[in-house]
Amino acid sequence: MRKIISGTYTDYIFLFGDSRTPFSDHAAKNSAAYGGNIFIMLEDGLPCGYLCAVTEESEIRLMYAYTNEEKRRSGVFSALIGYAAETLPKPINFNISTEHKFYDTVSDISKRTGFEYRSSCTVFRGNDISGWEKYMSETGGKLCDMLRRQGYSCISFADAPTKLIDEIYDSGENSFGNKLAVKVFFDDPQKNMNTDMSFAAVRNDHLAAYTLVTAPDKISAVFEHISASEKEIGNGCILLPFANSMEKFRQFGFHRAAYVMFNDNKHANAFRMKLLQNVTSSSTHSENYIFR
Repeated sequence: MRKIISGTYTDYIFLFGDSRTPFSDHAAKNSAAYGGNIFIMLEDGLPCGYLCAVTEESEIRLMYAYTNEEKRRSGVFSALIGYAAETLPKPINFNISTEHKFYDTVSDISKRTGFEYRSSCTVFRGNDISGWEKYMSETGGKLCDMLRRQGYSCISFADAPTKLIDEIYDSGENSFGNKLAVKVFFDDPQKNMNTDMSFAAVRNDHLAAYTLVTAPDKISAVFEHISASEKEIGNGCILLPFANSMEKFRQFGFHRAAYVMFNDNKHANAFRMKLLQNVTSSSTHSENYIFR
């Protein structure tokens, strides 16, 4: 007989210790610590699999799902995601790489459960910034100087005054018009936001653009947000905070960089094609699904 229970982080460690990974630990910790859920399926008292869900601002996000190898193809994942869709507040979303070995299965089961395709994005990675350094020495540095002459200044999150941090934090509700979820990076220490590598561009005492960078380990930096305000999109001011972040990347001795672009974001992808190709060596495609 099968049943699904709400578990704790200790339950996760005790029941699935042999299959733990750094990412599954991260997902389970977040689910346990920040108002989320760890749904565990038991069959005749023995663990079959689990699903981790976290609350991020106004949405629930499914972070991780696992089925014991001997129980795969027996409906465990179907039951877990169906239970999540039935019991959790809406909307619920999740991301999956199209290169994941279970992509076809997860996509098919999710759609049959009622999840809909929402958007797609590409994760770009690089480990050689020599092209970026060449660009900055030949062109980028002059453009940054021009932006400063136009009245833009740049400051790290670590040094920014409280007023500016509040403007970034509330950028989804104020005139900045942010479409990205930013509050979670300030609220959740496990997101590993690096305030020394994250920068804001300011003009006329207001936030114009910013880069938000996380550091999951000592050699990797993830550019979670590369964002300009609705009024500033297209004028190039995003270069200033990005260039400052890249300078810190070099100073701190980081070796790997990654960033995400939604495929329907024309302005962001224009920026990528023009500048970020200098720090890009590989990419993977990911899709987002939502249950409303």
